[in-house]
Amino acid sequence: MPQLSKYSNEQIEHLLAEVLAPLETERAPLDLRLMVLGDATAFLLKQLPLPARTAIAEQFGIALKKAVSD
Repeated sequence: MPQLSKYSNEQIEHLLAEVLAPLETERAPLDLRLMVLGDATAFLLKQLPLPARTAIAEQFGIALKKAVSD
């Protein structure tokens, strides 16, 4: 079940397509795509104060585990 978000599905889908397009263009293998997205996530999290970073990372981990089990 998707989480409630203050962002519309259209906003999310548009940005997702923009992020994934270069990976498609480069024909990056799946493991490289995951590494790049993981590094991007870590980069973004480091822009937050440590307490917020930790809380968001924990929630992100929960959501990721749920996404792969659905």
